[in-house]
Amino acid sequence: MSTFLVDIVTDAMVSVQYFRAGNRVEWGSLTLTFIIVPSLVMQVFSTRWFMADDNMGGWVSWLIHCLQMGPIYRYVQALQTGWEARKTNHPIDFERLYQQQSDVCMLRLFESFMESAPQLILQLYIMLKMGDANFLTGTSAVVSLISLSWAIAAYSKAMRQVRKDKKKITWGGLFLQTVWRIGMVSSRVLALAMFASVYKEWICVVIGVHWLLMTVWVYLQKTDFCDTWWEERLFNAVVGVIYCFCFFNIKVGS
Repeated sequence: MSTFLVDIVTDAMVSVQYFRAGNRVEWGSLTLTFIIVPSLVMQVFSTRWFMADDNMGGWVSWLIHCLQMGPIYRYVQALQTGWEARKTNHPIDFERLYQQQSDVCMLRLFESFMESAPQLILQLYIMLKMGDANFLTGTSAVVSLISLSWAIAAYSKAMRQVRKDKKKITWGGLFLQTVWRIGMVSSRVLALAMFASVYKEWICVVIGVHWLLMTVWVYLQKTDFCDTWWEERLFNAVVGVIYCFCFFNIKVGS
């Protein structure tokens, strides 16, 4: 949860910095867009998953999601369940905890690649093209990279906790996987940022075509994560965004 909050706060501060500069409104608008749109998508998925589990919790839960705080609500729930599981030491409580962790890690993964990845490319582009490498912009880029890598590693750990036939990932393993993902994601993002600094608008075409191909490929995998057709297509589109930056397995198997 800490990386999620720090990532959002630093990106919001960068957006405010651009707006206050006066002549960088377009950068501020893009930075703000990359915060708002992923947040809206996350609330939709979070709400629908609660409804599918018959666990929406009344008007309070609806209000929390309208205030764009669905992921934080889920983190708090997971912490409460974890505390209960430690007290009771009952397998059912631990299963409930692992399921909640897998849901929140999936949402976190979506947010990272829809928000942190574009933010990272944008801030690197600005630093490369404009020569603007101030402390806040650099901090935002570093936090976004760590947030991205941690989200992938945490998702892998959560998925292995849910499945009894898989070995659990230790905290040391989680750290090493995060470092590995930092190397993988940073090289990919830096290449895209350098391409954008030279070819500018063509980066939208490159990423757009890549996203379309990946979305079609995910669709052909016949995933069944959602209850309705349109939700499944939205899921496919979001995973297509993730595949523009790195690969992770969405099907059961090796």
